[in-house]
Amino acid sequence: MAKRILSEMERGVTILNGTGAYTGAARPVLYCVVSRPEIQQLKTIVHESDPKAFLVIGQAHEALGEGFQAFKKPGV
Repeated sequence: MAKRILSEMERGVTILNGTGAYTGAARPVLYCVVSRPEIQQLKTIVHESDPKAFLVIGQAHEALGEGFQAFKKPGV
């Protein structure tokens, strides 16, 4: 799934090590920031990669850095 996001969407992905509280099983947690128009493509990749995956889509106030809005000096 991460490889597809990296190659098909050209978005970075951070892999965090998680543990399910109920099962105690180790689970990778993927963290990725996408723009609103990219959400459907991300949903498709996640579902095709793992139909049982848990996906959370949240709204960020701002995304700064490569691929998003450039950083600006404070006060500019």
